[in-house]
Amino acid sequence: MNKKKFYKILIVVILIAPMLFLGFRYVTRIRNVFDEIYYDLNVYNNWFHGRTFSHSLPQIEGFDYWPWDMGGEAADGFYSIRYLIHENQNLSIVFHLDKEELEFNFRIDFPETNERIHMNYLYSLSSKVLLRRSIRIFSSLYRDDDFPTQIINEDDIQDFLERHYLTMEELQHLYHWFLFDRILVDWFDISTRFSSNHLGRFTFIDETN
Repeated sequence: MNKKKFYKILIVVILIAPMLFLGFRYVTRIRNVFDEIYYDLNVYNNWFHGRTFSHSLPQIEGFDYWPWDMGGEAADGFYSIRYLIHENQNLSIVFHLDKEELEFNFRIDFPETNERIHMNYLYSLSSKVLLRRSIRIFSSLYRDDDFPTQIINEDDIQDFLERHYLTMEELQHLYHWFLFDRILVDWFDISTRFSSNHLGRFTFIDETN
């Protein structure tokens, strides 16, 4: 083999090797749909413009990036209201980049009574655990001289539900809906590696039971 041909092959290998390495890392570190969402939406572009976030999910209006000097490196993206059931709902995806965690938040606000329902899933990339946290209800949200107060007493929770014509079963249905029937179904429209019948390998912990 002459030197000219050898150098051509060497240049090709040098160009292809990083792409093969990155492709291998991408495939091996993605074990489930939540890994895929984290790595596909969280786009590293540090050479040119710093960290950026993909807008491949058309339902998300855009991402707000929070650098380290604001208490932790994170970014959140909010669903457009037209993809939700009611205008008092709020749905967001949060990347905790310093912790490598992915958070899915769903809120129902009641501004006329200064109250809110908060539902939250937290996924850890290191442990491959999806945690569904307990439903939380808050009061005193919009007062300048007061902090939000979580309603804990069972009688107060029941009173809250009755005043807003809700049941805990309806809230549990919404809890499942916003992640598995809204965010993930939207994701499967642009990604075919996983599906509703194949979410991948992870551990699910439910604190609502």
